[in-house]
Amino acid sequence: MNNVDDIEVSAAAQNASEPRPEDGAAVAAAKTEDPAAARLRVERALTANHANTLPMLEILRACNEARPYRDIEDDVYDLPVMQLSHQNAHALSLLLVKAGALEQIPVEEPQPAESAAAGVDASAGDAQPALVDQPVDYLLVITEAGREALADFDPVKRYGRMLAGEPSSCRAIYRKVLSLCEQGISMDDIEQALAGIPAMRTPKTVYAGHFVSNLETVDGIRWADGLWTITTHGQAMVEV
Repeated sequence: MNNVDDIEVSAAAQNASEPRPEDGAAVAAAKTEDPAAARLRVERALTANHANTLPMLEILRACNEARPYRDIEDDVYDLPVMQLSHQNAHALSLLLVKAGALEQIPVEEPQPAESAAAGVDASAGDAQPALVDQPVDYLLVITEAGREALADFDPVKRYGRMLAGEPSSCRAIYRKVLSLCEQGISMDDIEQALAGIPAMRTPKTVYAGHFVSNLETVDGIRWADGLWTITTHGQAMVEV
């Protein structure tokens, strides 16, 4: 139940399956450009498609240290926010590499001299060496620009900025919606709970969906098993 608009992601990112030279070039460029420009480029990537924002942020959190990309994809695969995006974790991680938020670190393939360590008998004449399984093609690690963007996109900070752009009377309504979602609640029940609040009608009519959608966007609540449920970030937002 995501209300944000979807923007098409490039076909190259959708179909990508292997690291490419231009991905590394993007990170190299990010290292030499002005830090503010690098951070802006990452922020634009995070907001280009709002359905991808929360999944991308989870991928960045999973890359705090260099790790095999397959491990990262496995870690985020079952996270509820990944259902918001039409793209899988692999495609999203490559978008983050292109933006300079993540760096790909190649893993060199074993050299022939290393085959003995893999159990290959070098004295076997014409015998072909056994193929060595290469489960890790490259590692992923967050860049400085990615780390700064991740801090700026902290859910509670985003919630505070959102509140600053709305009438002060909305603060209590957001807090009420968060509280309603502590045990899980349907949209119909949220609408009924807010129906009698004067601020929902004055100075103009505001619908419950407005608050629910905005809280989902900043990762304050999530739709799961037919109910809106507060997140750990949302629990912190109650105190704002």
